[in-house]
Amino acid sequence: MTLGGVRSQLVLACLLLHAGATVTVDQLADLVWDGAPPQTARKQIQTVVYQLRRLFAAAPEVVHTDSAGYRLVLAADQLDVDRFSAMVLDARARASRADLGGAVEQFRSALRLWRGRPLAGLPGRTVERHATHLEELRLAALEECAEIELRLGRHRQLIPELRALADELPLRERLTGLLITALAGDGRQAEAISTYHERAAILREELGVDPGPMLHAVYVEKVLGAERGASAAAPPPAGPPPDGEPVDAAGEPAQALVAPAQLPVDVTGFAGRAEAIARLDQLADRMGAERGTVVIVGLAGTAGVGKTALAVHWAHRVAHRFPDGQMYVNLRGYGPASEVTPPDEAARVLLDGLGVSIKRMPVGLDARTALYRSVMSGRRMLVLLDNARDAAQVRPLLPASSGCLVLVTSRSDLAGLVVSEGAVPLPVDVLSHDEARNLLRERLGTSRIEQEPAAVEEIIDRCARLPLALAIAAARAAIDPRKSLSDVARRLAEAESHLDPFAGPDTTTDIRAVFSWSYQLLRPAAARLFRLLGLHHGDAISVPVAASLTGTAPSQVMSALAELVSAHLLTEIEAGRYGFHDLLRAFAREQAAADPDAGQGLRRLLDHYLHTAASAARHLDASRRTVPLPEPAPGVVPESITSQDHAMAWFNCEYRALLTGVSLAAGSDDVGLALHPARLARTLTDYQKRTGRWSEALAAHRVAEVAARQRGDRLGEGLALHGLARAQMQLGDIDSVRDAAMRAVSIFRAAGLHLAEADVHRSIVVALSRVDCHVEALTHAERQAELYAEYGNAADRANSLNTYGLTLAKLGRYDEALDPLERALKIQHELDDDYAAAFIHDSLGLVHLWLGRLQDADAHYRRSLELFDQEGDRYAMVYPLTGLGDVRAADADASGARDCYERALAHCRQVGRHHWVPRLSQRLSNCADQRA
Repeated sequence: MTLGGVRSQLVLACLLLHAGATVTVDQLADLVWDGAPPQTARKQIQTVVYQLRRLFAAAPEVVHTDSAGYRLVLAADQLDVDRFSAMVLDARARASRADLGGAVEQFRSALRLWRGRPLAGLPGRTVERHATHLEELRLAALEECAEIELRLGRHRQLIPELRALADELPLRERLTGLLITALAGDGRQAEAISTYHERAAILREELGVDPGPMLHAVYVEKVLGAERGASAAAPPPAGPPPDGEPVDAAGEPAQALVAPAQLPVDVTGFAGRAEAIARLDQLADRMGAERGTVVIVGLAGTAGVGKTALAVHWAHRVAHRFPDGQMYVNLRGYGPASEVTPPDEAARVLLDGLGVSIKRMPVGLDARTALYRSVMSGRRMLVLLDNARDAAQVRPLLPASSGCLVLVTSRSDLAGLVVSEGAVPLPVDVLSHDEARNLLRERLGTSRIEQEPAAVEEIIDRCARLPLALAIAAARAAIDPRKSLSDVARRLAEAESHLDPFAGPDTTTDIRAVFSWSYQLLRPAAARLFRLLGLHHGDAISVPVAASLTGTAPSQVMSALAELVSAHLLTEIEAGRYGFHDLLRAFAREQAAADPDAGQGLRRLLDHYLHTAASAARHLDASRRTVPLPEPAPGVVPESITSQDHAMAWFNCEYRALLTGVSLAAGSDDVGLALHPARLARTLTDYQKRTGRWSEALAAHRVAEVAARQRGDRLGEGLALHGLARAQMQLGDIDSVRDAAMRAVSIFRAAGLHLAEADVHRSIVVALSRVDCHVEALTHAERQAELYAEYGNAADRANSLNTYGLTLAKLGRYDEALDPLERALKIQHELDDDYAAAFIHDSLGLVHLWLGRLQDADAHYRRSLELFDQEGDRYAMVYPLTGLGDVRAADADASGARDCYERALAHCRQVGRHHWVPRLSQRLSNCADQRA
């Protein structure tokens, strides 16, 4: 089936342009009939949508209808413009990290997605407006890419492409400037000059204007600069004043220009930042070593991280290297919108600082920029542009001549300056622990710091090593010397909100206000993501988790993540994983509290974790019993876990968030999360077993058991009780094991869940065996064997035979034990389950050891150790290592036994098997006695 006529194409185009959002019938009609819809518009739109549904019959969920209109729902990466936007943001991020080659490759990949003019052949002013916008996105990306490639020296390769584009779009000055730069860089000066004058003539003829400042600056710097020097960029002098006094390049009396010293007061008690200061020193040295170079440095970082303090401190430190002056402008890019300094006003402030009188102050940004650069020509000056919003605010304020260094501070990554002007990015992060301590020492004195070291550590942690927070805490302590640092730490710890202790009447030092200025500048998608990130309690969040949290496609969430990183409200901790410090997390959580979607966001987050963790857990134990899970909420796409290594790596990254998720689900009133606590706790068990996190397992299952009981979740209660029993067993609390396990048995038996009941009996056997209650254990071993034989699969039967055989052996019935154990091993070999087979080899090793068959025992223990090592289960490796030590000891090899016991002891301490330490210590003591 084909798409049909123009009307159907227009409706589909409109839905695609607003993919994921509801488009009203009126909006569709306005686009289809170009603002003049007929009375039958609604009916005709309904017919077209019906045809579209037939077209997408293979994927009926694509076109959604709701009360407001229609919505097109596409999977991740199905819309080229979304893929394009994400790739462009990634390219800009690479450029900001000075990965120019990677940036070009990503830009070019993004540009290859375009196939002709967008929406070609479709009529209407609205369509044309959208097409123009999309075409502008393409051209802007192409120009950015070309600028980077020119910096990489690819002048000759770019000339054909740039010439074709500049001929097609002769009024686009940025393209013309790029072509001129490429021609000049390839040594084709005559062509560059000719191209400039041709385009200038077209501009005058078509628009009645001369080339703009940017194109003129390119012409002067790239084409004429080599012959005429940088002064060619300066406009001609205004002529002598009436009294005939000599004038400078600005037309001012020479003595009117001054050497400004405008730097703010240096920070008292400045501490740390040694690496950043060393890097700034290197950049200042470059200014002297490379003639014609204007050094631009972008100090970028999150709110309150101390960018201005670092810039001012370093500027004072090197002020002597700039004898013509140091200028400072607060651009107020992040603050109340009414206070933001526009570039023309900033240029006026700079000219005023240079001594230009009001009567000679030009009107308009272009004129002021030209005069500013003229006055700066030939001068050696430092310019500090503080608190910039973006590159556009800064660009007109950059001097054009060598000898100057510009420091720009911003919460934005200033990628535009890095790409276009070659600015050097210098990220500013929170302080290291030692730097934070030194800051407090500088503010409060060494004696107070040394008197209360524990309080100092807590203050540093509560302040998240953020300089502004540390300064506020230090000020509180300094204002009242009678207040101990423990009092300050206690106030930080006991505050209802983490941000309350950092509030104050001055908005520049109130952390909420400071954070809010960055937050308010975010686009809606990024602001929503930031709020919902406050619901996440892990160390870092991945792209798949963020996508499920927001219920959006990964390509869309990557765009929002990139914006947050660019605004320094988020940090890319490692490739594809993002996080922020605790104070920003607290601010995000406060914003989430006012978001009506926060409840659903938490549901999506925990659904993602539950379903992905269940998938990962199955790779850690092939015989894991499947438990029905609640359906994930719309928009949740669980991750696909493909192997045991993948599962372990995923749990390693997400464990803290998963553990906290149990408590979050238990504390939520959302009925959609009623079943989550017990099932989420259960998914963690195999990972906790392999890593020895039994105390955390105990705490999680206690929370889950209470939640399940309160919500009437009988299956969940039984699962949590079984998890409690297993954790209590590992921690040596056998009386509690009996109570929790038998309550679980009662629940499962009443529900007819025979295999779940058998699983609990098997856990009881293991627990009773640890305290040598083997007769009682045998009763449970027989019961679990019966249940598994009747209701279980082959793996169940093998595991039950292993448990039964080992229990017989511990009662001294060795010959009887061999038969079930060997049958169990045969089944596991048929199932090709090496992990389960490792446990049976360990049991057979024990039986053969007790029968005095040391060679057979050694072989089984070695195979068990090999398989556990292969599976990465360091917790279980203690069993065969101890067994091998026992074999060596029985063979009078005290040295070999000691080596095995020491290896087992190291594993115990590494994975938290503390209850095994005394028995291994005793064995080591016996080895020492034998040697003596």
